[in-house]
Order: sequence, then C-alpha cells, then structure tokens
Amino acid sequence: MQWHYGPEKFPWLSRNGPHVRLCHINTQSMVSSFDELLAMIKEYPFDIVTMSDTWLKDNPLRLQYVTVPGYSQVFRNRDRFGAVALVLT
Repeated sequence: MQWHYGPEKFPWLSRNGPHVRLCHINTQSMVSSFDELLAMIKEYPFDIVTMSDTWLKDNPLRLQYVTVPGYSQVFRNRDRFGAVALVLT
C-alpha cells in the first residue's frame, strides 16, 4: 500500500514522534454526552478521537454545537440512529 499523505498533510503524525494518542467512544448521542467529551479531551489531549453512534443528522445547529475547539471534524450522519465522527488535531 502506498500512502499519499504524510506529516505535511497531517502534522500530528510527526509532532509526538512515533506516538499517536487515539481514543474511540461509542457516544450513544453525541449531543447529550458532549460536555463529558469536552472534559475528557481537555484532560487527555488525544490526537485522534473516533466516535460511533453519534446519532447526529445533517442539522447545521447540532453540528455547530458539537464543534471541538482546536480540532478538525468529519461527520458521516444518517437520518436514523447510528452515524460516525472523526475528530483530529
């Protein structure tokens, strides 16, 4: 497999040397657990946070509410339960 992206595309790959801090959470509604998520990220600054069962829909107000300061976010929302999110420094 050949990678087309490196540290210039994802600077966090080289910032921590060979160590990347990764966390996965099954949020079971990201909106209702968002304050806990922010507290956890503040205490443990992960490079990558993946989330399943975010239960988010393509609602601009909800998506704005669940913005994590200092991180880039990618959402794959559904009209029903499920959906996933990726949060990167």
